[in-house]
Amino acid sequence: MVSPKKLHARVHRQLLLVLVPLALLAATLVATWTLAASPARPASPWLALGLGLGLTGALCLLLLQNVRRERYARELVAEKLRAQYRIQRELRSSEERHRSVVEQLEEGVVLLDGDLDILTANAAAQRIFGRPATELVGRSWLDSAWGAVRDDGSPYPAAERPVSVARQTGEPQLDGLIGIHRPDGRVAWLAINASPLRYLREDAPYAIVCSFVDVTESRARRRQLERQRTELADAQHISATGSWSADGGGVAVWSEELRRILGVRLGDVPPDVDGYVALVHPEDRERVAGEFGAAFAAGRACDSDHRMLRPDGREIHVHARVRAELGAGGEVLRVYGTTQDITDRVAAQRALRDSEERFRRVAASAPVAIVEADAAGRVSWVNDEWRELTGQTRLDALGDGWTAALVAEERAVAVAAWEAGVAGGEDFSLEHRLCGVSGAAVQMSGYAAAYAARGARSRAGSGRPSTSPRPATPRSAGARPRRSSAPPSSAPRSGWRSRRSTGASWRSIRPWPSSSGVPARLSPGWRSPS
Repeated sequence: MVSPKKLHARVHRQLLLVLVPLALLAATLVATWTLAASPARPASPWLALGLGLGLTGALCLLLLQNVRRERYARELVAEKLRAQYRIQRELRSSEERHRSVVEQLEEGVVLLDGDLDILTANAAAQRIFGRPATELVGRSWLDSAWGAVRDDGSPYPAAERPVSVARQTGEPQLDGLIGIHRPDGRVAWLAINASPLRYLREDAPYAIVCSFVDVTESRARRRQLERQRTELADAQHISATGSWSADGGGVAVWSEELRRILGVRLGDVPPDVDGYVALVHPEDRERVAGEFGAAFAAGRACDSDHRMLRPDGREIHVHARVRAELGAGGEVLRVYGTTQDITDRVAAQRALRDSEERFRRVAASAPVAIVEADAAGRVSWVNDEWRELTGQTRLDALGDGWTAALVAEERAVAVAAWEAGVAGGEDFSLEHRLCGVSGAAVQMSGYAAAYAARGARSRAGSGRPSTSPRPATPRSAGARPRRSSAPPSSAPRSGWRSRRSTGASWRSIRPWPSSSGVPARLSPGWRSPS
């Protein structure tokens, strides 16, 4: 727009350009008329008229040129004004578009002045802060009422916040994390970026654009994921189980526990299937590679017990389980695997097998007949002495087959006593007779002890010929023996002995003869003299 002062000067100049030629023309005419009327006539009046007209024409030409120049200037100014108006209109339109885009963003955006006071805030910023624009505009970003905190919950000093650093250094600050207290008391965690705005050839920023995203939920999920990873690492360490995975592109990951089990550090061995197989014991390597390859080809799980040879030379036993994920065309997309260190378990199983083998050899060659039964009282094993006494094979004695070796007239009583002892869950003893190989009855003094084996109760019984023959006699289940305060004498006795089992054990007890001939059940806690 042209100012009034410049407009007045332009009008005055145009008036002068018009009035000066007119005045010069008038002066020329007056001079010509004066010369023509003068009696002396020093010069020709026509000469004066010509000079006046020439000057007037020159002035008119100058006037026309100036008018043309003024017209061009006016057109140029008008064009500039139209261009300026068009630019201003496009600028307003662009501002409106940008404002509309910023208002629609899910990301909060605020514009801060050089003093870090909020100039504008979009709708997302108002929603994240929990405050309307009227409360945000004019408020300082350094206000302590924000209650800014770090990721660890400690206060965030104003001079160290990203917007302050961006103003001080003039450099953008990206990927900052800050916690802001909302009016409802909840802490909103923001991933914040701060970018300074500067005029050309000026170092100090005149404004700061601050953008941020509410990452409260993602931060909570990330922290939960970190806790789960920690718990998984602890669980793997406690169970001595490592895990690994590999995708079709060759990117593989081994867990820290797997590297600890295999005795390797990060980077020592390629973390893939080939690197794992290379650590397998040479005697098991071909078998393991074949098992893994077949599982990958079929896309099924594979379990394998094998040995690993650590770089320090130590040999360990592991249980590995792998599974391949196949694509639509049958190609391997991803491979998962776990490896558990079972060295201690294998050693314990080997020691248990050795112990059982030693016991079996001892029991098999013991000079007393020994049988083993399950929790239901069904016999599952007999030793060689039982076979020599009764003539039964191990197969014949299994289950209830051992009862066939009892004397017929005492079989029902002995079986009832056995079943009563099994049902009561107590250790017991019984005098009974067996049919020997020669057909003659053999008086036996038997003892049965309950024990726990592999989570279930079982029972082991032993017996040997007795020197004081007594028939088996049934006993009332509800009767309780009378405990004597006197120590047992050396007089012959026979009958039951009973006490609660205190653990897993096999027992072979010498007979305790009785002169009464009546089975007597002794109270729990009674112990025989050594």
